[in-house]
Amino acid sequence: MVSVFEQLPDEILLTCYRYLRPYDVLYSFHSLNSRLNQTISVYQCNIDLLTCNYFEFINYIDVLFPIIGIHVHSLCLSQQYTHCQIKLFDGKIIKKYNDLHQLFPNLKSLKLVHCDSDVTLFMLKKIEYLSIIYIEYKSNLIDQQYLFENLLSNRNKLLSKITILIPNGFELVSNYNQCLNVKDLTIKIKNLKDLFLIFEIFRNLKSLHVIIVCRGRWGCWQCGSDQSAPLQSKELSSLNKLSHLTDFQLQMSDPLFTFTEFRTLFECISAKLEKLSLYLNTENAAYIDGNQWKDLFSSVITILTTFKFYIRSILGFYSVNVDKVMKSFEWIHPKDKHCYIARDHLGVNYLYFYTIPFGFKTFELIDSQSTLTNFENGYSNVEQLILNSQVNDEFSYLKQFRNIEKLTYIGEEHATSTCPKDMNFDSWIVPIKLIKLSHLSIDSIGLSTFCRLIKIAPYLLSLNIHNYEQFQRKILLYKPEMTLRRIEHLTVQFESCKSEQNDIIRLASIFPNVKYLQLKMIKCPRTFSIEIVRQSLFSFKNLRFIQLQIDGNSLKMIVRDPSKWLSENTILKYLNKQFYASCNQWNLQIWI
Repeated sequence: MVSVFEQLPDEILLTCYRYLRPYDVLYSFHSLNSRLNQTISVYQCNIDLLTCNYFEFINYIDVLFPIIGIHVHSLCLSQQYTHCQIKLFDGKIIKKYNDLHQLFPNLKSLKLVHCDSDVTLFMLKKIEYLSIIYIEYKSNLIDQQYLFENLLSNRNKLLSKITILIPNGFELVSNYNQCLNVKDLTIKIKNLKDLFLIFEIFRNLKSLHVIIVCRGRWGCWQCGSDQSAPLQSKELSSLNKLSHLTDFQLQMSDPLFTFTEFRTLFECISAKLEKLSLYLNTENAAYIDGNQWKDLFSSVITILTTFKFYIRSILGFYSVNVDKVMKSFEWIHPKDKHCYIARDHLGVNYLYFYTIPFGFKTFELIDSQSTLTNFENGYSNVEQLILNSQVNDEFSYLKQFRNIEKLTYIGEEHATSTCPKDMNFDSWIVPIKLIKLSHLSIDSIGLSTFCRLIKIAPYLLSLNIHNYEQFQRKILLYKPEMTLRRIEHLTVQFESCKSEQNDIIRLASIFPNVKYLQLKMIKCPRTFSIEIVRQSLFSFKNLRFIQLQIDGNSLKMIVRDPSKWLSENTILKYLNKQFYASCNQWNLQIWI
């Protein structure tokens, strides 16, 4: 007999699925009948384990993947919130399968976020069937030789797009295989030498995004190299082979090579270049001379259709004539550029010069005398904004950043709240709603500012409090009844040795729906570290993951067998839930 549910048309079923998480759709409706399997097929193709809890993770591996593995085209594993997910996936899959392809025979895209050391070794064992790979490491302690030998293997004929990022950048060597099939590469490297090797290894690139992290040509750790020596023709010869490049994005700090050498670089790669994005931090005044850029464009990069640049020039304690800078760039339409002087709290001057619309994802606004004006959709590309409280009427500037997803607000150490305790913040009318803002990071702000920030971000999910003691003194003291139910990701840093269990209880009452909790204890008493584990697990009722980072040897009682200790000494012994725990002397992670 056909149920009432099965009589619903596919369009209604698809609408119902949108109210559920992908895991719930797959676990609840898969294998019931062929029609339901067909309606949920899109949920089988793209698997993202970013927010699943430990129980769901185990069900994915033991129940769902053996059934839907053949349909999976894209897989994303992330340790952004659960710091052991990729490691556990490695350990559990390797026991049952020879390689990733055996479980996912049709997998085309693999994304690994916040990897630890060499947990990707199994993942890279057999990747010749993949066309897209994204790997982002949070540690520099990896086997780079093994990584690139696998990525650049001659077996990987289908691999066309690679993104590999590491905090301090990769250091390439000249004996890597040439990889002619890769057309799109995003990579973070150490120095200019590595950029030359990229041009030699990936000769058929059409799109290249490069981040150079070290200062100077050859890197800040290369002793004995002459940082000021001019580039030689031999060093630039490999660039002539990059004849297919149409999209080039370069981000680097303090390029010590001259603008003439910079020009030579583009003479070798600009034959078909259509899109150019430059993000530079420099002390070289030549880079803010518009006449040199004009000459470069008129004689070298002639077919360019898109040009975006951001130059942050460090002036030190000297000043520069902004009008003169702007006049040198007058060949760019006035509405397409912006320039202003900023001064940090030490009195150091910076010149910011960039094209409009702003072409990058991160924007920093730090100056109280900024000439930032209102450009309609001028900052629509910005996803992360760093805002300093020195900026006059900072909330008026937020109107221009309607698409930001992350906001870092840096206040003043001496900032105090001037709001009366009985003020009704719910009645405030704010001029803008930032509906995409989901992550807020605050440091040294008052009650009024905090409440305004919460008010303009109705869909805020993540909050990072850099100094709990100031947060308590400036905000909780004035508004003790505050409750923020929508916060699911909470990071709090304690800097005082006077932290108490009541602080955890207070946080749990303010943020009752937190699922991912990270607590950093800078000066935590040894006896308190054990109690904070118990109290956190007891007070936060909806936890999926918790991480405690504690200075000193405070967790030595738990290190030997964290799962056993937690099962015997915390509320976890009363919960019929599976969990995974890892611990060293200063870091405890629990995935519930």
